[in-house]
Amino acid sequence: MSSDIKTQKQVVSFSFNKRSTVQILFGLIIFYLAWGLFYIFRSSFVLDGERIFCLWDDAMVSMQYARNLREGYGLVWIPEKEPVQGFTNLGVTLVMAGIHLLPISETRISLVVQLVNLSLLGVILFLVWRIGEWIYIERWAALAGAVGFALCGPVAIWGLQGSDVGFVTLWLVACVGLVARQAFADRCWPPLVFPLFALGPFLRLDASIFLVAFLLVCWTHSGDRKRQVLTGIALVGTTVVALMVFSQYYYGDPLPNTYYLKATGSPRWYVLASGARQTLEWLPWLLPGLLLSVVALWEYWSHPVIRLCALLVITSFTYNLWVGGDWGHEWGSRFVAPSLPMLVLLVVAGIQCIGRRISSMKNFRPKSDFGPVALISLVTIVCVAINPTASRVEWLTPTPVTMYRNYNELFYRFASYIKEKTSLSMSIGVHWAGTLPYFSHRSAIDVLGKSDRHIAKLKVPRFIPGHSKWDWDYIVNERRPDIIVGHSRGLGAVQKFRDSYYLVSFRGELTFFVRKGALAELFDNELIVRDLWTEESFSRLELVNQTEVPDPLGN
Repeated sequence: MSSDIKTQKQVVSFSFNKRSTVQILFGLIIFYLAWGLFYIFRSSFVLDGERIFCLWDDAMVSMQYARNLREGYGLVWIPEKEPVQGFTNLGVTLVMAGIHLLPISETRISLVVQLVNLSLLGVILFLVWRIGEWIYIERWAALAGAVGFALCGPVAIWGLQGSDVGFVTLWLVACVGLVARQAFADRCWPPLVFPLFALGPFLRLDASIFLVAFLLVCWTHSGDRKRQVLTGIALVGTTVVALMVFSQYYYGDPLPNTYYLKATGSPRWYVLASGARQTLEWLPWLLPGLLLSVVALWEYWSHPVIRLCALLVITSFTYNLWVGGDWGHEWGSRFVAPSLPMLVLLVVAGIQCIGRRISSMKNFRPKSDFGPVALISLVTIVCVAINPTASRVEWLTPTPVTMYRNYNELFYRFASYIKEKTSLSMSIGVHWAGTLPYFSHRSAIDVLGKSDRHIAKLKVPRFIPGHSKWDWDYIVNERRPDIIVGHSRGLGAVQKFRDSYYLVSFRGELTFFVRKGALAELFDNELIVRDLWTEESFSRLELVNQTEVPDPLGN
């Protein structure tokens, strides 16, 4: 291939040998892992003298399913209730279930999950370097790619917070690595790519969208293209169908409940507008990287790995637009994050191309080490810029509070209080469906529908990424949770809610709502109870005595 990166004549030389380059790489990996450990420490908190480790709230939903599976209740959110599939990452949830087999306290299980994700990030960094070795001539260009990935806050943050991003990114990079290795050896399309790719939907069902990019590149590759494409479609299709059959049999729906909650029932225009708005907010930071990717694609169009990387990036942003973006988009969309290593590889190729053109200019005579220094410096600048502001600050600086750490601490305190002060029969209505149910060991009702079939299948005249749907009449009149933690989306204005619930506070530290008929099951006479209509305040003991309800405290 005349335009292959490997066949481009290089003007700038570099004096590092293979040994020194590998030493620098492993030094980078060690520093990256140490920085990740420090991030994990920052995400933890101390209560009552004990350090607590906790994942972000959605990951704790998967942890709830994993623990219930480990304890013999099945893959359910709440034991002995109707099974609803409130997760999309079956493979990751099963890994979490395996981790729950370890003899570790529930305040440390999340730490093990974070360490597993950290190890995955380290492997991804190594693979990015290895792919660079296969597609670039200079080893320092591959090293620049590894540096660029180490600076990618969205992948690191979402991974260390316990989401499926780390697993999906490793899987995707490994698939690209197979193609890169075969392209380096100048062989036909690697036969193991599609069998490996078929594992993706098992990790996260919508990871199958990346199949489009692989099929397009496969179709332009040498060999029996028709057979290879049909094989890829058959393998991935079989995995997806098997997952849908399992979901239909086990949960009564072919797709996860979260699909119905987040991807149906809202006007399509609102969904696209939300996705476009999030993309435009990120675009100023992405623009340098995208422009360099265009340069790389233009210069190295015939190189299959460059085409594949570009198509994967395009696919991820298109999908993010189509689904309306991510509710945690301040840290970079989880739908885009797995493609960021490929964007980094394109950035390096683009800068390398521009550097070669500059170096070939008349009267341009750089020092022998100008190439690697300039390339790594420019890659660093561009890859720092790629991060959205929140992830740039959180990942690349040591002091900011990590994503949702304060919420994790608050909900852990709620869970500890509820576990100590309520009967086992009490149910909790939650807006955040992960941390509080996991640590409280109480039956929970997801008022925003992640694990509620009725709410998930509503049709609504709005779209909010992640949580567009709610039905307060259904929650208050039919589900009737004994405790509701928090209120949002107009719940406080619902008449039946104000009639049926008290606002209670514990020493001014924790406030929540308790159903009037369940007040006696709160074993705490220090509670201050306020009527939502009259705003009069009482002690719990006064109200229990007034209504002559049997009091478990014996008052």
